[in-house]
Amino acid sequence: MKPKNRFLSAAPIVIAVSSALAGVAAAQSGTWTSVTSGGNWSAIANWNNGGGPIADGTGSTANFSTVDLPAGAFTVNLDTARTVGILNFGDTDAVNTAGTWILGGVNTLTLAGGTPTITAGVATTINPPLGGAAGLIKSGAGNLILTADNTPLTGNISVTAGQLTSKNGLALGVNTNNTLTLANNTHYRYERTPGNGSTFQGNPITVAPSSSVTITSDNAANGYSGIITGDAASTITIGATGLLAQCSFGLGGNTQQFGPFLGRVEIFDGASLRFSSTGGVNNGGAAAIWDTNTTGFVTTRNAGTVNMGSVVGNGTLAGSGGAAGTAIFSIGARNEDCVFGGIIQDSNATDRKAALTKVGTAKLTLTGANNYTGNTTVTAGTLEIGDGGATGTLALTNIAVTSNLIFNTGGTQTIGGVVSGAGNITKKGTGTTVLNGINTFTVGAFIEGGMLTINADTGLGAVTNGVTFQNGSGKLGSDSAGVVTTRAMTVAAGATGGFAGIEATDSLEVGGVVSGAGGIEIGGAGLVRLGAANSYAGTTTVASGILDVGVAGATSTGAVSVTGGVLGGTGAISGAVSVGAAGAVRAGGITTSSTAVGTLATGALTLAGGSTLYTEFTNATTYDKLTVTGNVSTTGASLVNPV
Repeated sequence: MKPKNRFLSAAPIVIAVSSALAGVAAAQSGTWTSVTSGGNWSAIANWNNGGGPIADGTGSTANFSTVDLPAGAFTVNLDTARTVGILNFGDTDAVNTAGTWILGGVNTLTLAGGTPTITAGVATTINPPLGGAAGLIKSGAGNLILTADNTPLTGNISVTAGQLTSKNGLALGVNTNNTLTLANNTHYRYERTPGNGSTFQGNPITVAPSSSVTITSDNAANGYSGIITGDAASTITIGATGLLAQCSFGLGGNTQQFGPFLGRVEIFDGASLRFSSTGGVNNGGAAAIWDTNTTGFVTTRNAGTVNMGSVVGNGTLAGSGGAAGTAIFSIGARNEDCVFGGIIQDSNATDRKAALTKVGTAKLTLTGANNYTGNTTVTAGTLEIGDGGATGTLALTNIAVTSNLIFNTGGTQTIGGVVSGAGNITKKGTGTTVLNGINTFTVGAFIEGGMLTINADTGLGAVTNGVTFQNGSGKLGSDSAGVVTTRAMTVAAGATGGFAGIEATDSLEVGGVVSGAGGIEIGGAGLVRLGAANSYAGTTTVASGILDVGVAGATSTGAVSVTGGVLGGTGAISGAVSVGAAGAVRAGGITTSSTAVGTLATGALTLAGGSTLYTEFTNATTYDKLTVTGNVSTTGASLVNPV
């Protein structure tokens, strides 16, 4: 009995060993040798010159690299489900032919055994679905194209060479923990075609130096809910030239879509990138360079902040397109100067706005016709509107400045909102900037070129602010009657401080002291009145309009030149006065619409031929007086009595 029992108990052990040996034998590697396109994987005649074995089993290798591919596509049909660990695709003469591999069929190819690897030495397309729990490594210089819904595939995916392309939103597997990692100088491209997985899964993507992610699609909206991380030498491209340029791509489901991404985000012409996190946009792209090309489009679905390290190109940044609220474009964290020639705009709905926040230490220059109505905030660095040319506008918006705001356009820019904050504004360029708001900024205004126009003293900010003319010949002008300012005015050495009443009915009274090493110039068609005893050291020029030296007013001790317009008033002019052929002198009080009898004191007076001296007589004892200290020289000047 005991021998019988020992025999029976040993039987399962023998059977188990046999099963294990059978499993090992099932994993067989094979080399495809058939030169006929369209062959079945299951046909042993196609492997190893007809001798087999057929590549199959966990850890096995399927070698498709020993065939001299003809030009065009060479197809292998996966006619039954298979399991392999390694696939090698290549061409023994890739230099002289442009052959590509296509693995066709609908059966599942499971990747198993160690770290599954697919090497694409030439362009290779895999149409069957992939499965497996260990992810895959893509190697080889060629482009590996995955077209199927690879939902059964889990595990991380690494691209160590060449390019990996997905033509299905589920090509990288449905598990959002499947991380896609790109090694140096490699590329990943998501190229959705109609009907192939409408949603790009949220696989985290890590982009190495000099590597890139390209996202294109048909004209349908797409979404991605993962996080893309990359260094300063990496690139993300939305859209592409050619067939799939009209790409509408969304990033949502995660408030930190870039985590962080330090490289370049490029949006091709005709393509759009939409941030749609329901938790509020906070995209993590604060260190990225954003390139909108000519017509690239960036927008949001909900209110929140889109962080952009810097932005270039001529595309569009648009406000919230879904829920009501404001999309804030925060630009400048890369701390490098950039010029954006595109447009920042609201969405089509009145309650879905765009706003701009300038951050970082560098300068952001806007040269487009911006028309957004959300707030503009300058927290650091410099925001410059225009670059000296005819373009560059800012909407009628409130502006908060804690650093520097520069207006530098050749046209006319009207700011109807309130400019506030502990910052300053600078007017440059040849154009006109109009400040119509009751402004509260506290550092002051600097004028280097063009015209800074106000309709009230409040346009110049806090009452403690001064106005400084520097590095040019800009003007402070009034576009209304009766504008009076008592602020201190400073004209730096080498600069000319200009004052103007814009139209004939406009007037500007400068009641504060004008000081500094520079001179002043009067322009416009209206009236400028100097109401203080000024101490600027330079010359005074009246080029057009009227300069009225008030009863308590005085020009500097420098020379006064009247090349056009009228010099008048009841104050004191210490320097020598020369009046050109197109100029005039009128003693007595002057407004834009009337005159009054009075006395004007000047230094030596020279009246050129063609110049005019106006006097007003009320009666024998009441009349204008011109008191000259020094010589009077006339050469054909005319005397006009308006009475």
